[in-house]
Amino acid sequence: MLAGQFTALDDPGHLLENPQVISLSPENITAIFRTTVNDTYIPLTILSFAVEHHFFGFQPFVYHWDNLLLHMFVVGLLFGLGRRMGLSAPAAGVGSLLFALHPMHVESVAWVTERKDVLYAFFYMLALYQYCRYLQAVRPPAACRLFPAGNLWPAGGGNRSAFAFSVVFGFLSILAKPMALSLPLVLCLFDLFYGRKFSGRWLAEKLIHAAYVIPVAWITVSLHQRRLMDNWAEAALTAVWSFVFYIRKFIYPVDLSPLYATPSPVSLENPEILFSVILFAVYAACLARYRGNRWFFFANGFFVASIFFLVRLRTSWGLHEVADRFMYLPSAGFCLLFGLGVERLFLRAGARKAANAVLAVALALLFLVLGAQTYRQTQVWENDTTLWAAVIRKGATDRLAYFARGKMYDEKGDQVNAVADYTMAVTLDPKFPRAYNNRGIIYGKYGDHDRALADFNRALALYPEFAQAYNNRGLIYFYLLEDRLALEDFNKAIELRPRVASSYVNRARLFGVTGQYRLAAEDFTRALQLEPGNAAIAEERAETYRALEGRKIP
Repeated sequence: MLAGQFTALDDPGHLLENPQVISLSPENITAIFRTTVNDTYIPLTILSFAVEHHFFGFQPFVYHWDNLLLHMFVVGLLFGLGRRMGLSAPAAGVGSLLFALHPMHVESVAWVTERKDVLYAFFYMLALYQYCRYLQAVRPPAACRLFPAGNLWPAGGGNRSAFAFSVVFGFLSILAKPMALSLPLVLCLFDLFYGRKFSGRWLAEKLIHAAYVIPVAWITVSLHQRRLMDNWAEAALTAVWSFVFYIRKFIYPVDLSPLYATPSPVSLENPEILFSVILFAVYAACLARYRGNRWFFFANGFFVASIFFLVRLRTSWGLHEVADRFMYLPSAGFCLLFGLGVERLFLRAGARKAANAVLAVALALLFLVLGAQTYRQTQVWENDTTLWAAVIRKGATDRLAYFARGKMYDEKGDQVNAVADYTMAVTLDPKFPRAYNNRGIIYGKYGDHDRALADFNRALALYPEFAQAYNNRGLIYFYLLEDRLALEDFNKAIELRPRVASSYVNRARLFGVTGQYRLAAEDFTRALQLEPGNAAIAEERAETYRALEGRKIP
């Protein structure tokens, strides 16, 4: 993994081509916390990239090493959390080792862009650890309805300042990745685990955490303005399939892939969907049967609370409904439950040496197999070539694989192969707007305006709220001197995505060629507010001001 390279799968946008990474000036740091990357508010993650770039430039080894180091810290924190929650050192150790070696976690650690996973998990675990310290310093109230307080409420070992630390770390976690918005729910789960009774104090604590969660959640939702699925039956079946997918892959982590296709059609007529529904019913029955088991309740509650916000109830046209990386932190409860289960098996074996030997050998073999699988999975993320070769080898001969590989070719300047892969993507799925949009961009670059317009029109017919397609079609109209149509498209793109600088820049250029210099200057100013460090935009605005003042533009 440490010898790996950057990959074209989001690494350019987040790091290599991100202007906010190249400076640690106060102005740029401010810009990092005022802007988003790929519709995601992750300022702390981007700041970590900026720090690395300041000292080491774009050396892949450094970024991979820091991801691995953060992962190791998360493993250590999980061990400490397990001990805080009453597990023995062996049980917590086995659970944290499973977390460290699980193949599903490779994507979060080996992919540089997913620094946000390991970084948010690091602060998230710190917040949970401090909250446990806080709970252990509070006098245990009467037993709650779900679990008795009993002797599982530890005495002493903490102080009230721990709650303040949990708030600080929780806030840092959500600045690394919005997925941390599940934290208030998980804290409620800890209250139940410790047998804490609902009270005004309990509510006040959660409101404090909600004070930073709600604004970030609002930003995230506003950036992902996608339509809810029209067919709610399909939405429910997709959610069930997603839940079951994560549990299946955690238990049996084979055929892992950077891309997974959603089963089609999404109906009970599809055997995969039907099987998922059956497994979900079994899972729900197990939850009902063992709801009184404290650790079983905690592990599954942690999973559901953490993964819930990733279940998609909207129209899906992106690259992924599910992904290995989404299971990184949600799997933590299952790992601790596994450690507890292993310990109980050894306790049941008692003094029987033969039974203990068999269990020890089985456990060692399990971790050897997991380690080998994890190592093989790190090879997938070595570079672009290994990444997409693995995807195709896994049999992902669907729109997703070809679209992603086409994007890789496009970013490397190989437009011929990019067009071929985008064409294959829309051949396999004629209702794939992003593939039409990306192919249209290439056609536009090479002056094939008719084909470009046809692709953008098709993309917008499939997804009428596709802001990027409006912006791209507006550019084609701009080149064709269709100023009215171009302005309509730029306006629509800005209406749908008001925080994208390129739409303002394109509209400003249109205003400039039509002599509306004041409007052009205003749009360039808006674009600079969104990308303060963009020298090209600043220069274009300066030229506009010179034109506005009647000076000759060189």
